[in-house]
Amino acid sequence: MKSKYWFVVLFVAFFGSAFCALSADLTAEEFQELQNVARTEEKEGAYKDAAKNYSALVEASSRTEEKATFLLHEAECYLFAGNVSDARQGFTTLLNDYPYFVPYDRVIERLRQLAECYEQGKGTFFGFKDVDGAISIYRLILAENPSVQASLKDRLKFAELLLETKNNIEAASVYFKILREIPSQNDVRYLYVKLMLKISRTGDGDGSKMRVVRREIQRFLDTVPKDDKRREEMEQLLTESKEIVAGRKLIQAKFYLQKYHRHPEVARRYLHDTIRDFPDTQAAAEAAALLKQESLTEIFSNGKNSESKGEK
Repeated sequence: MKSKYWFVVLFVAFFGSAFCALSADLTAEEFQELQNVARTEEKEGAYKDAAKNYSALVEASSRTEEKATFLLHEAECYLFAGNVSDARQGFTTLLNDYPYFVPYDRVIERLRQLAECYEQGKGTFFGFKDVDGAISIYRLILAENPSVQASLKDRLKFAELLLETKNNIEAASVYFKILREIPSQNDVRYLYVKLMLKISRTGDGDGSKMRVVRREIQRFLDTVPKDDKRREEMEQLLTESKEIVAGRKLIQAKFYLQKYHRHPEVARRYLHDTIRDFPDTQAAAEAAALLKQESLTEIFSNGKNSESKGEK
């Protein structure tokens, strides 16, 4: 091998991307020899050295398809070397700058491996787990594969990671999109119901979240086999959801019975709604007891008399 070429290879090994300034001076023979070195290093597991040489080849090549091929190998070698930051940059550049030359199945699989490295702390700063880093990789994966049907496993993993970082609302959105496209996914519906029930406990001003819970539980019960082991749990959750909604209506009724917020007719409406819509709940029984109280009846009576006098 020419001494000039050995100087180039050593320069690349020590200075990495700084080699770009010299790459234009490579002869066709030197370019081919550099490819052979990079391939040999990759084959023998010297991934860091191979990655640097592939980076030089990217800069040296004038053909777009060839650049994409070298960049793919560079990113893969960085991944195998445990350099997740450079691997991520390589794959991102490949997808953004060379979209027509990307072997997507191969790249998506590598991105899954990269996300796992972030999740487990392989190659990250001080070996710390970086779930947010894994999430960002799955955002990239899903952006490249928008089909819900084809990316179902990736979406479920994405939701799992979101839940790990307490991003419950976005995780629920992931489940919702899956169910909108694939309504037969009762395994996803089961997860969605439990998550939405959890979310609704922390804030559900208009009751919309709990309505979603009840709707999806009913769909689950209507479609799963009778011997599904989750039926009993879902039936209990349906009962629980009814108690929660009924309890909220009862709270509203009691609010309008307080001295400084008293609106007897409004309170009575909430009490009757509770009994009518949720007859088998504890809240309904308490609402019925409130309606029967003599003091409450007197309040209603006085309210009616006042209204009648006002009309006259």
